[in-house]
Amino acid sequence: MSTASDEELTPAVVRLVATLVAAKRRLARHYLEWCVRGPILEASTAVSAMAQEEYGQARVLAGLLDEEGLQTGLSLPAAVLQPAPCWISLICLAALFDTAVTEALAAAARCSPSLARRVAKILQEESFHQLFAQQWLQLLGQEAALRPRLLQQVEQLRAPLLPWVEQLDQLLSETAVAHGQSAQAAAAWQQRITDWLRQLAPGDDAPRPHVLPGGSS
Repeated sequence: MSTASDEELTPAVVRLVATLVAAKRRLARHYLEWCVRGPILEASTAVSAMAQEEYGQARVLAGLLDEEGLQTGLSLPAAVLQPAPCWISLICLAALFDTAVTEALAAAARCSPSLARRVAKILQEESFHQLFAQQWLQLLGQEAALRPRLLQQVEQLRAPLLPWVEQLDQLLSETAVAHGQSAQAAAAWQQRITDWLRQLAPGDDAPRPHVLPGGSS
């Protein structure tokens, strides 16, 4: 089931990696759909680069497994399978789904030295994805007219994602204990999202310039 050492990639980690391959392919599609539709040129450029990186990361992870292993992944939540209908939806996917995938991959890397060597560059690239998501959450949250809608979509996506991330934690638990580590991807993910939400502008409802042009909100 694995092209790497069976001692390093346990069946649980193989299943985790297969799940993350599917997740990254889905993220790449989401970003690709918005690479010429962002509210500003810089945003379109950023999501175009992120789409390429997600596809590349998926190829790297897929290279760790054989075809049998790639078929063992968990099903992705239905909430992330639908196209992002607006920019706010895409930012929520970047902030929650992309970050959940990254936390799970980072936890897996802590549990498997062999995997850690292969994903160091992926985690470095993902730090920029998380910065992009955080900054756009803050920017959208500063607009009084957009903040309630943003927070609503965050919660609508967080609810179905949480049990999925907890399933990833379960896959990691056996390997984590063997290496004296703790998986806790779900806890790390929830804390990161909570910290970001706390940074949203609280109570400042003064009118601000719109960051989204007509048709992109």
